Amino acid sequence: MQRLHLLDALRGFAIYHVIIFHFLYDVYVVYGLNPDWPYQTWVQLWQRNGCGLFVLVSGMVFALGRNTFKRGLQLQILGLLITLVTVFFAPSEAIYYGILTFFGSAMWLTLLLKAVLQSVPAVAGMLASVVAYVLTKDVSEGGAFFLGSKLFSYPEWLYQDCFAILGFHSNSFYSSDYVPLLPHIFLFWFGMYLFAWLRSRNLTYLLTGGNYKIFTWPGTHSLEIYIVHQPVLMGLCYLIFGGTP
Repeated sequence: MQRLHLLDALRGFAIYHVIIFHFLYDVYVVYGLNPDWPYQTWVQLWQRNGCGLFVLVSGMVFALGRNTFKRGLQLQILGLLITLVTVFFAPSEAIYYGILTFFGSAMWLTLLLKAVLQSVPAVAGMLASVVAYVLTKDVSEGGAFFLGSKLFSYPEWLYQDCFAILGFHSNSFYSSDYVPLLPHIFLFWFGMYLFAWLRSRNLTYLLTGGNYKIFTWPGTHSLEIYIVHQPVLMGLCYLIFGGTP
């Protein structure tokens, strides 16, 4: 199979979003220029869409990966290390269940359910993923909402920090980078089913274009860039502001 450059480019585009967002977060929140910045509606939409693109593309390339369990373990370990580093060195901005932990968990869960997921036709899988995403996208708000109307509430006993990896947590829970399984796993599976549909229709050639190094290079090195980008950004902020926050 030819290299699917468009997927690399989309992942590169997404990592640019991550870098810019985190730089502005460091400036406005960590250095205190505007602590309310991340709570603005447009910022939350930007964060959700940027993260969503990353997750969707990762779901599309899942079928192309090898050593899925090993890769998932690597991401889990890296996610745990990031948690430990932030807890000890930046406790006010500690990261619990961030994007790397999500990807590791998503890979393991998808591998565990592989037989069941593959038995679902691609179109049905995409539709089911969309419905499930809509029903779980507001899980942190206590229920499922559609067009502003509350459809139902989730049981209160679920909202404990021990279930934070799923998306349920107490009001005191905080993570500066939080990507729980709900609703993001359904976006991951939507990408997986979308790729399966394209492959079943011999349409994967549509993904071979877009070979622009400015996007494909960071796309093929997204993990390495993600790991080093925050220390680099904090160093840049240190130089700009002349000290620590």
